[in-house]
Amino acid sequence: MTGLRRNVPSYEAYSPNGLLRERSTYKDGEWDGLVESYYENGQLKTKATYKDDERDGPSEYYYESGQLEWRVIYKDGEWHGLSESYDENGQLESKGTYNMGEDRGEWIEDGETGHLRPLSSRPRKRQLAP
Repeated sequence: MTGLRRNVPSYEAYSPNGLLRERSTYKDGEWDGLVESYYENGQLKTKATYKDDERDGPSEYYYESGQLEWRVIYKDGEWHGLSESYDENGQLESKGTYNMGEDRGEWIEDGETGHLRPLSSRPRKRQLAP
């Protein structure tokens, strides 16, 4: 992919059925700006902001239905700031903050009863594709 994007400011890829699969912007051959990926049904899958080929700014991840699954902020490629996750019905499941990749403060998370409850700080790492 590096060779393809070296000299182009933007890129779009389409699936065999003609629907958009990826839209991205580049600067000096690196992701820079908004990068979006899509499910085969055409629904938005991920939307992330990049700077110098690293996530930097808000990122959002969606269920195939189009419902928001997870929202997190990055700084220099690390989770930094508010992180929120939602179930497929749009109900808040968890919420907390990070400081340069480290879990900070109390998290609240959906328990078996469906109510949010405070949790003690604990490390959370989650890798999702761009």
